[in-house]
Amino acid sequence: MDRYLILKNALVLTFDKDDNVGYYNIVIKNNIIHQIDYYNDLVSDRSIYTKYPGVNIIDARDKIIIPAMFNANINSSYALSGVFFERINYDKLQDNLSLSLLDKYFTSPENKQDLKNLITFSFFRALSNGELFLNETSGYLSKDFLQEFHKYNFLIVQDIVYTSFSEAFSRYLNEIKKFHCIAVTDEEEITNYSLTSAAKALKEGKRKIYFDILKKSSGQEHIRRTFSKSLFKVLGENDFLDSRLIFANPVNIQKDELDYLSDKKVNIILCPSDIVKLGEKKLESFELLKYGLNISFGTGYLGTSIISEVKLCSHLAKKGSLSYRSLLKMAVVNPARMFDVFDTHGSIEKNKIANLVMFDVSDLRNYFLSPDISSEKVAEHIIENLDSKDISDIIIKGNVIRRDYRSKLFDTDTMKANTSALAKKIIEVGKYYEFKEKYLMRKRIKELSTANKEERKIIITTGNEDKQYTPKDDNAVISESEFRVVATKKDVSPINTLADEDDVFGNVFNVEEITDITEGIVMYEDVVFSGESSIKSNPDYEIPKKKIFFDDTGGVVESRKSEEDLKFIGGNDEKKKQEKPKDEKPVFKKDKMRFGFTDNE
Repeated sequence: MDRYLILKNALVLTFDKDDNVGYYNIVIKNNIIHQIDYYNDLVSDRSIYTKYPGVNIIDARDKIIIPAMFNANINSSYALSGVFFERINYDKLQDNLSLSLLDKYFTSPENKQDLKNLITFSFFRALSNGELFLNETSGYLSKDFLQEFHKYNFLIVQDIVYTSFSEAFSRYLNEIKKFHCIAVTDEEEITNYSLTSAAKALKEGKRKIYFDILKKSSGQEHIRRTFSKSLFKVLGENDFLDSRLIFANPVNIQKDELDYLSDKKVNIILCPSDIVKLGEKKLESFELLKYGLNISFGTGYLGTSIISEVKLCSHLAKKGSLSYRSLLKMAVVNPARMFDVFDTHGSIEKNKIANLVMFDVSDLRNYFLSPDISSEKVAEHIIENLDSKDISDIIIKGNVIRRDYRSKLFDTDTMKANTSALAKKIIEVGKYYEFKEKYLMRKRIKELSTANKEERKIIITTGNEDKQYTPKDDNAVISESEFRVVATKKDVSPINTLADEDDVFGNVFNVEEITDITEGIVMYEDVVFSGESSIKSNPDYEIPKKKIFFDDTGGVVESRKSEEDLKFIGGNDEKKKQEKPKDEKPVFKKDKMRFGFTDNE
């Protein structure tokens, strides 16, 4: 006996070929869409029951209905491991010790129950977010896992495409005639042999090549060294550049390569959260639609829902470069074309599978108030005002599996308890707290030795200590044997040796370079004052000077105090030394010759 379900009074965004949008009634027969009442012929319940006896009616007033969303890249391996992705990028993912520990743990046969709980959480979270078609890119799944747990609902409720990272898993999926993707995760895997094998696999059908590359900064160096040309030219020469190829987050793609890919219908999956947090280079404003590429969204490592990824992309894209309708189609229509299921998925049309998502707009904050009901306006309202928490009802294959925010497939409290316990175990396995403490210790050491250490000052006593000093940034490491001035003084005045305003040296002193010591050097003598005697008490006092000479070994041989030999520096009574004849040379007395010999010896 046929089973009918009718949704009435909802605002429906169909994404069909005619781009219909409006308040329509939807008739579902068994698991497919049987009719769309564009003209509201089914106005009353009586008319509905007359035409469809025993029908189940859902009043969807204050709801917006759209086709179910796709998650083109869901990596369930790290659904609860976001804390381990902090401070790393794509180049460092393989070197992350915590992620390596988690990989080892979840791929061990003795931990298969924890892996099941992890996959269950990931799939049911996606289900609650309205994602009813998934491309699972986890490397943890295997033939044994699927065979053992296939009886559980989480593997049969949603439509799932698996991405295989091993030849054995790919063979198994091919044996059971399961559509899947063959993953290429490193540019070094691309050789003439691998390209030949990939071409053979594509001819067998039910497969696509999933390139998880072009993420590292050195992404294409190997390709250029091996083939002396870019990756896309290599693929083009081997007749690969078509809808059979999928590239995930190709952040290191070049503009000339995009021009080369134009109208090749190659598939691109964007995970905006991953690109922002893990990519060193951002895709150019996400402006890829103009190149004729089929672009879809995925949550990847760090995303939580497709609708949030759509929001993020809309904020990152250059204003006006992408319409809201095209953004939402990248979550609904484009992935249906990518996985060759557009005949049955991706829009609300007659004879397509009844996979539907309802957003609740009854809340005052969610009202749709636009006088213009168009696909662009409705898509804008969904992206700008709603999120996955506003999804109140979900219908998958004609079955209501979520009604008024309550799931019929799992108990929320039980799921919370299991997820909480699993999250604690993941934190423990990944050694989060141990590695965090080591990181903080390294950070503290770095702060003490580099940029964030306390300011150091050198106070120079000049007699004007009340002046303010401006500390200079000192970001370099200062060793114990190194001296550096790390402060500068504002409004620097001439330095005085006495902290008194009465300066007995009113003269100006000039600093000159000594170029010749054969004529001797004038120096001040040491003066010792007794009692209250000071220079201040006798302003006319002049400190005696002397001239010293040196022998050829650098020793002092003579000092004279004759007034005519001294040059007074500054003052109005400056005396000049009488010039000596140019041919007169000073006579040195040798107290001791070299090697210890004296004159008498």
